[in-house]
Amino acid sequence: MADIINTDNGSAAAGKANERFGTNIGVGDNGSAWAAKVKAFGAAVTSADSGSQFAAKVNAASPTTLRVMTLNVGHYADGNASSPSFNAETYAAYVAKFTAFIQAIDADIICVQEYSANVYQSNAAKDVLFGDYAYSRIGTISGYLGNAIFSKVPFTFIKQQTFAQSNISGRYYQLIELEVDDKTIGLINAHLDTTNGGNNKRNAQFGEIVDALKGYDYAIFGSDSNVARVQDDGIGGGQWEVINYWVNGGTYSVGNYPTLDCGAGYGGGEYSLANKVNGNYIGTWPTTRWAASSANTSGYAAMSCPCDNVAAKGFSVSSPTKVDSTDVPVNDITDHCAFYCDLTIE
Repeated sequence: MADIINTDNGSAAAGKANERFGTNIGVGDNGSAWAAKVKAFGAAVTSADSGSQFAAKVNAASPTTLRVMTLNVGHYADGNASSPSFNAETYAAYVAKFTAFIQAIDADIICVQEYSANVYQSNAAKDVLFGDYAYSRIGTISGYLGNAIFSKVPFTFIKQQTFAQSNISGRYYQLIELEVDDKTIGLINAHLDTTNGGNNKRNAQFGEIVDALKGYDYAIFGSDSNVARVQDDGIGGGQWEVINYWVNGGTYSVGNYPTLDCGAGYGGGEYSLANKVNGNYIGTWPTTRWAASSANTSGYAAMSCPCDNVAAKGFSVSSPTKVDSTDVPVNDITDHCAFYCDLTIE
């Protein structure tokens, strides 16, 4: 991609800037209009910049990258399922541990599953655990259900939608819209059905999410997807069906959702699947300490299941990263590893 040089005329400079950033700069734009359109990409341009200053600043800028994390917090399990028992001392230690963990990752957007409004007594999780995030949307909380989105980027809440097909009453997804670099991004956060007899219903839920995001050229889907466990739990190889379709693409029929169109699939088509590196998935459940200390893992080895994932359309995906409990001092903060990646607008 060619750099802008000081001798470029209006059309040449505009063409190069538009190619680099995907902007809509026109040859008639004046200095202030140029500056406004390229500032969103990290170029500290002012309307008074000369040709050489302008060129240097624009060439040094790069398209916007969002760091997106998905995390099943297990209702602040601290390695103890969904009913943590804190006292004042253990609660304070937990908050310090959790907030240090979140700040170190420094995600722009966090998709949270198994969220509860309060961590301990009336201490609101939104304030004490996610206080660095100015924008949030908390979904319905009931039992294991509870989704929340936290963002440093302003967004518009579109809807909370209960899945038409589900084994667990009330499971839903959240849909928001973000405006970044003059582009509208649709983002969904969801916690899908478990593998315990939920394969067909979960496949249908993927289909509902595909449908909800079809209108967006730029789309992100963060989830505990409950798929692709290395050791199955009674449904055999059928649990791989959904991940195969979402990676490889195709249209298939299932249950009462007869046409589930996955397009070309996450792996090689419209979407990119972050948790799939060189053909391999990154295990995110259960965490190392959870697997070593809990009988509830049903024989699963630590991090044998890549249930947590981020999928993106219209972005290049980089730096997929899992953060295990061994990376967090003293104890688990949940029974899932955090998973995050960097998404750069294409």
